[in-house]
Amino acid sequence: MLRVRRGFTLIELLVVIAIIAVQKVREAASRLKCQNNLKQLGLAVHNYHDTTDWLPPSHVGGGSNGTWCQLLLPYIEQQNLATRLGDPGDLYAFRPTDAIQTSVAIYICPSRRSPGQLSLDGDARGSFAHRPGALGDYAVVGGIGTPFPYWEMTSKGAFLPIAQNYRYYRKGAGVFVTQWTAVTRLASISDGLSNTLFVGEKHVPRGQEGTLDGGDSSIWNDDHARCHMRAAGPGYGIARDRNQMFGHQFGSWHSSGQCQFVMGDGSVRGINPTVNVTTLGWLADRSDGQVIPNDW
Repeated sequence: MLRVRRGFTLIELLVVIAIIAVQKVREAASRLKCQNNLKQLGLAVHNYHDTTDWLPPSHVGGGSNGTWCQLLLPYIEQQNLATRLGDPGDLYAFRPTDAIQTSVAIYICPSRRSPGQLSLDGDARGSFAHRPGALGDYAVVGGIGTPFPYWEMTSKGAFLPIAQNYRYYRKGAGVFVTQWTAVTRLASISDGLSNTLFVGEKHVPRGQEGTLDGGDSSIWNDDHARCHMRAAGPGYGIARDRNQMFGHQFGSWHSSGQCQFVMGDGSVRGINPTVNVTTLGWLADRSDGQVIPNDW
């Protein structure tokens, strides 16, 4: 008996086309939102520098303290949350629960997740139990090399650990405020701001969201450098897909495959995962003196 294969009707085809079109529009909107987030973070970094004369450190001490995400809060209209989180030098284990579980939309890429998701592990120290905290989708560029434990002062990225260095400055009559400082300034970026990566989309493998194995614990806790700072260059190329095993690198969930970064001059660039890793390393290094090819 001859079987007749039924094809799609015109209505069914139109529905499929409409669904695809809507998905493309949504992804385009998500990518634009992510681009704007990075633009705002780049502006916040410059405002921080204008106020302190230093670039913000990637993290305060590496001992359950604060990260660059916390330090930038006053510069992204989040002073209230900054106050609730307390001094960046305070221990994560003792911070208010409502504060550490507060998500900030500017730190979230809508292609990956929505605000409100919390870490599943990785946010405990010593005898303290894991305390779920807010997640984020961006990491500062620490340079080239494995982000373990904290790169200390060996990398030549724009954002380095504070290594417990800080100073007090006078704010008003007799009021002294702790000012956390890094070891780099805009003037120390001799390769040029337009040729230096500042902040980018961090790679988190599908199914490992919120896990330490995925480099995705709370953005308010600096216990694990790989959760808020990433490497770029030889051995640390941009992840090529969402399922790639985590390797301390950058990577995007956008359908285009490009990973977005904000440069030192505030411009946002999308970089293909196929970029030459040597060139990527030059972009991550603030002062290697290498000439960046025009076609990167």
